[in-house]
Amino acid sequence: MQKSEAFTPLTIHIVFPVLRGKRRFKIERGRRWSVVEHLLLQAVCHSPRSAGDLAKESLLPRRVVVEALTRLMRASWVEIRTDSTGVVFHPTANGLVSAAKDDLPSATALEAKWRSFFIDDSTGSVFRIRDITSRRRQDLPQTNSDQYVHEIPRKGIDVEDLSEIFNAIEGQDEFIVGVYPNASRLVQSFGVITIRNDSIEGMPRKASPEFIKLVNSAYAEARKAAEEKVGPRISLPAAPTVVEAADTTPRLGSFDPSDLIFDGQRHREVLEATFKGAKERVVVHSTFITENARDRLPLILAAAGRGVRVDIFWGQEEQEAGKNSSQNAIEFIKKELAGTGKRDLIRIHPFSTGSHAKFVIADDRTNGWVGLLGSCNWMASAFESFDASVRLRDYRLLGELTNCLSMMAHSRLGVWNETSQDFATLSRRIAALPERGGRKARMRLLYTGDHSEVPLIARREAQERIFVTSHQLGVAGKAVTMFPLLSALAEKKLNVVTYYSKTAGKLSGLDAAAITREYAQQGFDVTPISKPRIHAKVLGWDNDHLAISSFNWLSVDPNEQKPMRELGVQIESNRIAENFIRTLENAKLS
Repeated sequence: MQKSEAFTPLTIHIVFPVLRGKRRFKIERGRRWSVVEHLLLQAVCHSPRSAGDLAKESLLPRRVVVEALTRLMRASWVEIRTDSTGVVFHPTANGLVSAAKDDLPSATALEAKWRSFFIDDSTGSVFRIRDITSRRRQDLPQTNSDQYVHEIPRKGIDVEDLSEIFNAIEGQDEFIVGVYPNASRLVQSFGVITIRNDSIEGMPRKASPEFIKLVNSAYAEARKAAEEKVGPRISLPAAPTVVEAADTTPRLGSFDPSDLIFDGQRHREVLEATFKGAKERVVVHSTFITENARDRLPLILAAAGRGVRVDIFWGQEEQEAGKNSSQNAIEFIKKELAGTGKRDLIRIHPFSTGSHAKFVIADDRTNGWVGLLGSCNWMASAFESFDASVRLRDYRLLGELTNCLSMMAHSRLGVWNETSQDFATLSRRIAALPERGGRKARMRLLYTGDHSEVPLIARREAQERIFVTSHQLGVAGKAVTMFPLLSALAEKKLNVVTYYSKTAGKLSGLDAAAITREYAQQGFDVTPISKPRIHAKVLGWDNDHLAISSFNWLSVDPNEQKPMRELGVQIESNRIAENFIRTLENAKLS
C-alpha cells in the first residue's frame, strides 16, 4: 500500500518497566597499568635501550612506546640517560622492584561517589540514568489518533547482576570495588522508546542482546495492534534499525586436551593440587557437603596456614523442618575449625545457593586463575564414581563463572551483601586479564535454560553418533533429551547410546527395564552401569563436540526461572568426544 497525503504518520511508544536505584559506591580512580607498559618496563630492566630499539623489538608504533615510557618516567620507574648511542632509558631502583611483581602497582585513589542507575525489570539489563528516557506512571504518553502506546508488562527480576551494574556506571579510569551499606529500595518507574518517522529515539547506547530482543518483539506486537485499534488510514513507521541479539554460539577460548578431568581418582588429585598450589584464594561450590569432607580439612587448613582465603558454598535445598545433611556436615566442620585459629580465613556460606552446580575457582601460583567445572561434588564425593569436569583457563569464561557466584550469593532484591559484591568485583578483575596464549577451542558457558538447546543442536549437527551419560534416568528427561535423540534416529542413521547408574524419583528398576526395551526396539541403547558408578553428566556428538555439566540429562527438566541452577560448558575441539567415549569404555572394562 502506498502512502498518500490522506494518511496520518503514526508514532509508536514502547513503554518498558524499570527499577531506579541510587547507591554510594567505592570507586578506585586512576588509570591502571597495561600489560604492554609492564612488558616495556621489564625489557628496560633486562637491558637499557632506546625508544627506537623498543619499538623495533616489540613491533609497536614508536608513538605508543614513547607514551608508555613517559608514564613510566612519571611513576619514577624509568629515567633517561645519554651515552654514545644517544638517549637510552634505564630502570630506577623502584622500577626494578616494581617490574618483578605480578602486576604493576596502580596509582589509584579510593573515592566515595553517589551514582544512580536503571535496571530493566524484564531482562535485568542495566543503564545509566542519562541513557533512559524515564517517566512516572502519570506522565506516560497515551494512545490517540496520532500515537500508539505499547506497554511491556512488568515481569520482575529476582536478583541484580552487580557486575553489570558496576560496568554500566563506571566512568573512564574508574573501577568499582564495593558499595557502602544502604537501606533504600529500588523504585519502580518506566522507560520510553519512541519510533517516529522510521527512526528510533530513546534506545540505550549499550543495550544488551536480551533487551534488544525484548524491544524488537514489543515493536512487532505494537505494529499489529496499531493497525487493528488505531485504524487503517495511518502510515506506520518501518521496523526500527535495532541490531538483533548477539550470536550465542561458542567462541574461541584457551583450552588444552589436558584440561579434561575424568574418573574419581583424577578429581581427587586435581583438588589436592589446587589447594596446594593456591596463591591467595580458593572458592568451592558443591551441591552437597557430607562427612567425606573430613579428609579435605587438612588441605583446607594447610592452605589457610599459608594465608590463602577459602570460601565454601553449598547448594542443597533447605528443608522446612529440621536440617538437611549438608547443614549437619557444616556444623561438624565448624567445630573442627574452632580451635585452629584459621576461622577468619575459612568461610562457609551460611545459607544454600539453591544451585546444583559444582565448581572450584582458585589463583594458582604457577598458572594464574583457573576453574574446575563439571559433575564432581567437591565437598561430598568419595572420588570413587566416574565424574567429568573441565579445567577453565580462559579468563572471560572464568570471570563469567565467578560472576555466577556473585548472583548465587545474593540475599534479596536491592540488598547487596559483601560476599556478592566481592565476587562481582573479582569476576571483573579476572575477565579483564590478558588473554592466554597456547591452544584454543570453541567454548561457551551453559546456564540452566541452555541445556535444553544442546540435544537439539546435537540432533541437527550429528552425522555419526550421539552419546549421553547421566547419573540418573527419570521420566522428566524424556522431553529434554530422549525425544530429540529419537527424532535424530528417525532422520539419520546414527549410533545413539546413553549410560546411567540409577533411577530417579518413583521410577523403579522394572520401569527402567521397560524403557530400555522400548528404546532398544528403535535402535536406541539405554545402558545401566554400576561399576564404576556413573556420575558424569555429559552429552557429546560425533568426534569433536562435548558438553560437560552438573545437569542430569536423562532425568531433569531444566527450570529456566533459575538460570544458575545448573552450570556446564560446551566445547568444540578436535577429537574431544572420541577421547571421552574411549576413556569411559576403558573405565567400564577396568
